[in-house]
Amino acid sequence: VADMIAALEMDDVTGTAAFLTNPTVVNTARKLKDADGHQIALAETFHGQRLEVTTQVPSIAGTPVKQALIYGLWSELVVGYWSAVDVLVNPYHADVASNGGALIHAFLDADVAVRHVEAFRYAAV
Repeated sequence: VADMIAALEMDDVTGTAAFLTNPTVVNTARKLKDADGHQIALAETFHGQRLEVTTQVPSIAGTPVKQALIYGLWSELVVGYWSAVDVLVNPYHADVASNGGALIHAFLDADVAVRHVEAFRYAAV
């Protein structure tokens, strides 16, 4: 964790950064104890940096299975989409036609890119 923070500082990345990981990493971090057996707070483990947790951060296959921990300046992540949300309504679909309903599909063309790759660090823990 400290090395990830230092890496961004060494690259002169400034701004409000945060960690992103999955519940498995946070569960492990909650169980960390110091030499006297006292539990170490999450805020201390992550050096007071913001921590976001989601099941959308996958585990990394292998032996043993590793977990992803990402630290970065999230304002450097760009999400772009083209046109607008395209909505297709189909009242003739077999699943809904006999009930007087409609099947609705929504499409959005989107992409994600990193503006400055040095603004992010990744670790498999």
